[in-house]
Amino acid sequence: IIKAVLEIIGRTGTINVTVREIAKIADVNLAAINYYFRSTKNLLSEVEKYFSDEVYEVNTLLADDNKNPREVLSGWASELMLLLIKNQGILWIIASKIVKKDSPGILIEKFIDENLELIKKRLAQITGINDKALLSFKATLLISGITFPIIMHNGFGKNFGQDFDDPANIKIYTEFLIKEITS
Repeated sequence: IIKAVLEIIGRTGTINVTVREIAKIADVNLAAINYYFRSTKNLLSEVEKYFSDEVYEVNTLLADDNKNPREVLSGWASELMLLLIKNQGILWIIASKIVKKDSPGILIEKFIDENLELIKKRLAQITGINDKALLSFKATLLISGITFPIIMHNGFGKNFGQDFDDPANIKIYTEFLIKEITS
């Protein structure tokens, strides 16, 4: 059911999904969705929790002190981008919350609170920069560089001449992104 919601939102670019549409895509009984989730708002909250767990797994890559910091950031960025491409609907859920000035939710809080310091740490290790403001700017550029191409591709069908469905291209792109941000 959750994957069906992400698929529909990713395809349509809106969080205005119907339970009937979800039931059809998920191939489940309409009553089952209503029984388990009670409302679309609860369902979207569960989708966010599910995706939060997926992001948490990717974010564990940032804590790997056994690898070169550039490899850590590049691997993390590639995996996060792949996850977002596979679950494009989550970006629309987040965007909707931002536009409505709703609670940021568990995903944003976990992502920013748990990862910003690790991202800045890795950036500092690579660049030698210790200025917290500059590291925050670079972290913002990195996160924007990961999410913006997906938003443009999914929302407007624009991909800047890149095939971001191809994991090899994502790897090349994220390595280039890290190189540019850290130079």
